[in-house]
Amino acid sequence: SIYMRPYEHPTVTVESSSRPFPSAYYLSTIDSKHLKATGSISLFAATIGGSLYLAGAELNRCKTAKQSTDQARIVLEASNAVIGGHCNFNCWQSNLPDRRIFRFKAEGIVSLESARINNDLSFAGAYVNRIEALNLEVGGSLRMTVHKPDEGDCHYSFRACESVVLNGAIIKGTLDLRGARI
Repeated sequence: SIYMRPYEHPTVTVESSSRPFPSAYYLSTIDSKHLKATGSISLFAATIGGSLYLAGAELNRCKTAKQSTDQARIVLEASNAVIGGHCNFNCWQSNLPDRRIFRFKAEGIVSLESARINNDLSFAGAYVNRIEALNLEVGGSLRMTVHKPDEGDCHYSFRACESVVLNGAIIKGTLDLRGARI
């Protein structure tokens, strides 16, 4: 398992887009609160027996790479991945006294083409450029909704600047788009 909690590792920066992160082919769980990555994270055809938690992660394109092709714009490549549990790309609220909210942000493309997620997939409160999820299979619900924190009136709507592509997707639970801005 890979666990990165804010009190242990406040920021993890992936400098190179040439190496996949993480490097293991089979993982039980990835749990990352406020990961910061520049370049591309590759989980292509990975098998994760547990859940994938990237709540509050910030994924940025490499500014030095040519941005003309879609391949160069992918910040998370999880095509053909199998996730045994939940998959969370949503907001995360700190338990520290300031109760700060970290919003999942993807400056480029999140690719989930032909991925299989056995439980829920959540983008609640996320801010993404584009999601490509052709032939995605979700065993639970897909939520692209508003994130409402535990306290206060502040909330974050799911926002996709370009598009969300779900052609051929199978969602066995509910497709929830309440409050989404696409």
